[in-house]
Amino acid sequence: MRFIPYTLISTLACLLLAPLLSKAEPEVRRAIDPDDAWNFPYGYPFPEYPMAGGSHPGRSHDYMAREPRPGDIKRLGQYVLRLLQTEREAEALEFATRYLREHPGRHDAEMLFVKTLAQTRLGALDEAAESMRKAIEEADLPPARFIAGPRRLFEPLHSHEAFQELLAKHRNDLVHGPMLGRMTDSGVSVWVRTVDETEVWVAVSRSPDMSNPKVFGPVSSRAGDDFTAEVDVVGLQADTEYHYAVKLGEDRTVVRAAHQHFRTSPLAGKPATFQVVFGGCAGFDGLERERIWDTITDLDPSAVLMLGDNVYIDDPESPDQQQYCYYQRYSVPSYRRMVGSSPIYAIWDDHDFGMDDSEGGPEVNIPYWKPMVFDIFKHNFVNPAYGASPERPGVWFDFHIGDVHFIMLDGRYYREDGGRWSGGEGVENPSMLGPHQLAWLKETLTQSEATFKVLVSPVPWKYAAKGEGIRKYDGWYGYREERDKIFSWIDAFDVSGVVLLSGDRHRSDAYRIEREGAYDLYEFSSAQFTNIHTHGLIDVSLVGYNEKNSFGSLTFNTESEDPSVLYEIINVDGEVKGHLELKSSQLRPSGLNGAHSSR
Repeated sequence: MRFIPYTLISTLACLLLAPLLSKAEPEVRRAIDPDDAWNFPYGYPFPEYPMAGGSHPGRSHDYMAREPRPGDIKRLGQYVLRLLQTEREAEALEFATRYLREHPGRHDAEMLFVKTLAQTRLGALDEAAESMRKAIEEADLPPARFIAGPRRLFEPLHSHEAFQELLAKHRNDLVHGPMLGRMTDSGVSVWVRTVDETEVWVAVSRSPDMSNPKVFGPVSSRAGDDFTAEVDVVGLQADTEYHYAVKLGEDRTVVRAAHQHFRTSPLAGKPATFQVVFGGCAGFDGLERERIWDTITDLDPSAVLMLGDNVYIDDPESPDQQQYCYYQRYSVPSYRRMVGSSPIYAIWDDHDFGMDDSEGGPEVNIPYWKPMVFDIFKHNFVNPAYGASPERPGVWFDFHIGDVHFIMLDGRYYREDGGRWSGGEGVENPSMLGPHQLAWLKETLTQSEATFKVLVSPVPWKYAAKGEGIRKYDGWYGYREERDKIFSWIDAFDVSGVVLLSGDRHRSDAYRIEREGAYDLYEFSSAQFTNIHTHGLIDVSLVGYNEKNSFGSLTFNTESEDPSVLYEIINVDGEVKGHLELKSSQLRPSGLNGAHSSR
């Protein structure tokens, strides 16, 4: 929508009031009402920033403003979508067609997808149907991509015979999922995205043949939730393997695959041995890099922690761009296998929250797009909680596995502008977390009785991790006073067993943060899930790796006399490229300060 029609009455009123209004003060630019965010008249260039209470960094890139390089795979489809959103449909079709001609076999599936979209927006529906057929039959693009959409952009094609045939063939399939989340020692939540609004059940059995199942539901998927539903499975036994199936609609059509199984968590608060995987920075840089999800699935971890930049969007004003990026990843078969067999816990960072190095600001609804971005994130994950309350939203939460406590932090929603981009005109002693999240973190740390408390940040805790220059202010270096408050709280209340996790840097590392008069803290960092771009290794790292895509693995053993956590860097080929082991005795006020590492 490009304008708001005015009634005759309002037009006359404006004419009558014009002499009075001409003497009024100049209009002060303010944030748009958040209720209007989904209906904002999308256009470019971006509004001027910073807006009151938040900012886009002046040096952030609008990655879709110009034609991407042929190898910039994660931006190709987004660029076509930008052209369509700004009424340049013919340019969009020309670019997609030219890329397919000049780079055959390089990115055919995705370019055929956006070519179909461009032809749809131009009204060339027969040609769009043919491109859709080629994408599915010749380039192996999952049919779910066309059903997921974004649906409103494909709406003209929905009535075409070819699309109706596709819909009829896959109406009883899942569009995305199932995905596991909120795992406990007695249950789990199962997330799905469906073709239409429908009722969803989940059947769970101890047997691979699904004999004597327990059935949970129904829960209805709804258009207002982007056709997603979350079914809570309860009353299970701790540390036990289960198999499950999803049932859809009145006919209870069964959706089942070999990867649909899980193991419940060990008893809460009790010693256990288990493995979790973590990482970040997962731009869609081609299907060959998506095999890392199968590498993770083969480990059968008790949880997968997504530390932000889980997709690369960089367009907070556009729900179409955000949905496009999530749908692209969620349709990848290897990713579906991983999320269907291990519970996923996710926070965000700059590229899937706003733009590069962006600050959300202290307000809930300013900039206006924050609630919309938050809603879309919630539609695509199944976390245990979101922020302090509906009135104080955010992507922070905690959960337990055995006697290990994971505390996941939101470093973007309430992040204040410290002035690095505006010539020093920022908040003095800025906050990354905001007062509500910081108070929650302090209380959570104080009350935790876990052997290990894992503080998970989207950006590095170690000051030197982001190198020199202005970019280092995006990490905790730019929020030193707040980091000091957190560490001082740990010391004041004798909180033992703290382990730091982080993402953001396109490599895998381990750091030691030396502290006078307190036990040293160790940070494990990994953010090279699928990105092509890498950051160089740095001298302050105890162990580091950046040769191939990689992730971090943590194996906790709290059953031994001196509980331990083993950090391993594992690359896309499943090779361990470095490790470091910590003992619980090292993470106490009177503990030793040493750890064994190997590159």
